[in-house]
Amino acid sequence: MKLLLPVLTTLLLFSGCTHLKGVVVHDPSGQPASSAVLTIGRPDGIAVFDSHSVNERGEFDFLISSMDATNVFFYDSATDPVLTTQHVDRNMLGEKMKLHLGPPAKKETPMMVPQGGGM
Repeated sequence: MKLLLPVLTTLLLFSGCTHLKGVVVHDPSGQPASSAVLTIGRPDGIAVFDSHSVNERGEFDFLISSMDATNVFFYDSATDPVLTTQHVDRNMLGEKMKLHLGPPAKKETPMMVPQGGGM
């Protein structure tokens, strides 16, 4: 009975988990994105519950709660996360993931509105 309890506890703990394993590559080159980070929660939002940096080959391997399956994002930590953050669709989650990190988006510059004006 003493041996059964830890086994049951472990099974219950991991039964609601999703295994994420794969690689992040730069588009269009296909080179590993070694500065990529995967987060649970939008990195430019209110809260990031967890984050996982990839290794030098762009690889990642970790578990998430099934409840977090709609809240997975990735971005390039070498730039502003606002410019490179992408959402990972729930249907893409698994153990053979290949995520494509595109180039940073262009920062929008605010339009200048002339002040006053003379006649």
